[in-house]
Amino acid sequence: MQHARAEALSKGFNINAPAIRRPGSGRPGGPGGQPLEDDYARNVIGGPGSSTRQAGISAARASRPSP
Repeated sequence: MQHARAEALSKGFNINAPAIRRPGSGRPGGPGGQPLEDDYARNVIGGPGSSTRQAGISAARASRPSP
């Protein structure tokens, strides 16, 4: 993923991403126990004005199986 990210940024792309957590998971979400938003800021988003925001999903939606 880092190679694709670096290539996109070198071509001038801007990468934004929501950090989505499951309700009640009790985990910070990111590798090594760091907050998911911090991991996204370091390793996912990039480019001028890029951003990440924490997003949540409702408990009802989280419990539905994927299609």
